[in-house]
Amino acid sequence: MKELVDECENRIVLFDNYLADKINKEQQVDKLLDVVNKLKAGGKRYIDTNFKEAKETRQRAKIESQHCIINEKTKQETSLIFQKLEQIQELDNNNEKKMKELLQLKERCSKLLEDTKFKDQGTNVLQNIISAITSQKKIVTKEIENTLKREREKQELAKRNEENRKKKKQTGKDYEWRLKNCQWKKDRNVKKK
Repeated sequence: MKELVDECENRIVLFDNYLADKINKEQQVDKLLDVVNKLKAGGKRYIDTNFKEAKETRQRAKIESQHCIINEKTKQETSLIFQKLEQIQELDNNNEKKMKELLQLKERCSKLLEDTKFKDQGTNVLQNIISAITSQKKIVTKEIENTLKREREKQELAKRNEENRKKKKQTGKDYEWRLKNCQWKKDRNVKKK
């Protein structure tokens, strides 16, 4: 018991739980609060901020210990995502299939990013991994934008081709009509003579 008291630097408060006297009970509580107020942790009062700092330090150390494992798993997943992106880029002009697969790939990047941010828990220990995933997601997003642009250009070209075809068809009809009209005028002039 003496060792425990020494370890606590002789800070002890004894309570008599059977006291009926209110004044004595209040004195006991005051004495306890006085001892608690004098408690120190590393030269500082042991307050809620100390607990928060200790918790954050412990959390950071835990994440740092898992950094290599998380980094390796993330590298594997990002490598698979890049391989899939290359396969998608090699697809022929099937923009609809490309878009479907690119959107799935973007969702995969988003999930990986979300999971990594959750694992980081605001410590920024995994910030380099988060940045790499964000960059990869931007690449996939850019490919989606390029695919959409190519699809719009393809549709615009098809529309222009259709308009040109219609113009040519109309021009042909106009030409035929002029030829017929011209022939009719010749025939009419021949009949008049």
